[in-house]
Amino acid sequence: MTTVYHLDPSLNLEQSILWQYNNAKALSALMKAKSDWYEENVSQFIEFWRTQMLSLDKADDFALSVWGKILNFNRQILLEDGTIYTLSTEGYRLLLKGQFLKMTTNGSIPEMNRYLSLLFGAQGAAYVVDNYDMTIRYVFEFLPNEEQLYLLKNVDFLPRPAGVQYEILVLNDEFLGFKGSDMQPFDSGILYNRKSLR
Repeated sequence: MTTVYHLDPSLNLEQSILWQYNNAKALSALMKAKSDWYEENVSQFIEFWRTQMLSLDKADDFALSVWGKILNFNRQILLEDGTIYTLSTEGYRLLLKGQFLKMTTNGSIPEMNRYLSLLFGAQGAAYVVDNYDMTIRYVFEFLPNEEQLYLLKNVDFLPRPAGVQYEILVLNDEFLGFKGSDMQPFDSGILYNRKSLR
């Protein structure tokens, strides 16, 4: 996802002059001027497009809006109460990356785990569990921020196979084990109550 194919946009138009016209100074000067203009304008544009526009990790707001048009996702989301919520740049980037990965996945568990690592790897562990009944479970071992929680609950952007239902579980250390129970016996500790986000 972070690697974009390198395209060499350089062009030497002087090489395209037929050998019969090598001594034609006016033609050589014209071709040199065109080659210089191309190098200055077109090559820089192509390099900008490759580094800033094609990489979702480095894209600015304009590039993200272009990706939004391509992937058919708007930065503004209509909420149930009729108000419009505008995603932050990082929230929009997460949504677009998730949609792109969803469209390009082959649906295997290892690939979905790799994609979750690309989407959420900096925050903590996130992985997929196959329930073997045409459902999968996304498990997050960290607490996503408020915007990410909203996206996880309300927008279908995580990669998964077609026709497979899913649920999302968020685990963090305040819900697991006997933390805060002063080592009480079973049935009196703070155990995880298995409720999914979706």
